[in-house]
Amino acid sequence: ALKDIAKRDHRKKMEAMREWNDEELRLLDKAVAKFPQGTPKRWEQVAVYVRTRTLDEVLLMVKEKQGMSATRARQQEDFKLGQKKRAEVKSAADLRCQAFTDVNVNLVG
Repeated sequence: ALKDIAKRDHRKKMEAMREWNDEELRLLDKAVAKFPQGTPKRWEQVAVYVRTRTLDEVLLMVKEKQGMSATRARQQEDFKLGQKKRAEVKSAADLRCQAFTDVNVNLVG
């Protein structure tokens, strides 16, 4: 029941908001990519980046776009995508324990 009320409220707000033009949507996409999940005050920064919309309007549009393209939004929000992928170890020389076999290290002080 609460979900239905929230959906109705969201729809009313979307109808009251003026339509987003292509440039605003492009800026929104860029801003969401530029400020990944975990960024302090992320949505405030996104709203500043878009410039022509309020924080509430940005949040409404992001929620709307997530509903339209949940998979894409999840990919954008996944902070792990931004992390570097580790290189695969392809040879024994790449392993640290075997990389310095020609050097004797004396650990005694």
